[in-house]
Amino acid sequence: MSSDDASDGIRFAITPTGAISQIWFRTGSSHVAPEAGLWRADDRVAGLFLGHAALFADFLGVPSGIGNIVNGECPVDGSLLDAFCVASLAEYGATVQGIQRALTVGFIATALVLLDRAGRPVPTCVAPEQQAAWAALRDQHSAVMPR
Repeated sequence: MSSDDASDGIRFAITPTGAISQIWFRTGSSHVAPEAGLWRADDRVAGLFLGHAALFADFLGVPSGIGNIVNGECPVDGSLLDAFCVASLAEYGATVQGIQRALTVGFIATALVLLDRAGRPVPTCVAPEQQAAWAALRDQHSAVMPR
């Protein structure tokens, strides 16, 4: 599913045996740069993440940089993801809505892992203590996101 168009629905890669496979989030082409793998996600987790990305992109009015699943791979555009993370962190910092923050914190931390693994610096937050908290949460997520 394109995270920028939730109406497409989630397209899973099906193996020859009919089982749903894992989804690879990658920058560039895996045929050219197999090391560009950012995350090898369980198909259900990938679908949940892509759904959140589509909703949040619509909410922010900013493309996420996370494309459609094709042949078990989901392309990630690092430049667009960078801008998306900047907008996400700005929105998080600007809101006083506790439920909005609770609903988005895990998603943002996961997106920050992808951004970091794509070789892009994690955007800075307004307050240094927030920057440290996001880095710690990103690191916690990274530890359970296989490549």
